[in-house]
Amino acid sequence: ADVLELDVQLTSDGVVVIHHDFALNTKLWRSLDTEQLAEGALIRTLSLADLSNLQPKLDPQFPEQHLQNTMRIPTLE
Repeated sequence: ADVLELDVQLTSDGVVVIHHDFALNTKLWRSLDTEQLAEGALIRTLSLADLSNLQPKLDPQFPEQHLQNTMRIPTLE
């Protein structure tokens, strides 16, 4: 059988997003605006607009990784 398992979180404005952890890791995400991203900010305390202002960083554990500037936390909408 084929199986797909996703970790989902609910934002403060009720949007379901696909994200493994309950909290954001500032080593893997950066804010696109001037506000500093708070370490350990819980997904449930952030709105979809807040998450849309985030961009992933390269993870040093995966040096072959390539990122695109358009990558964002996906929703189930």
